[in-house]
Amino acid sequence: LFKISFKRLDIEGDDESNDCPDYLKVFDGDSSDSPLLTTLCGSDSEAKSVRLRSSRNALLIQFFTDY
Repeated sequence: LFKISFKRLDIEGDDESNDCPDYLKVFDGDSSDSPLLTTLCGSDSEAKSVRLRSSRNALLIQFFTDY
């Protein structure tokens, strides 16, 4: 099992179309076919309470950007 928490997070947040151009996806496993635990974007104030726990021996964290 893995536990992960975000103490600080600052990712480009919602734009005019309520879309997150940059974001993180966290999966409960070692591939993007694993169950999605959460998608995060925005500032650290929104992520202070984010604590995730895997049910497997792996977590996959993917970062997506529009840059």
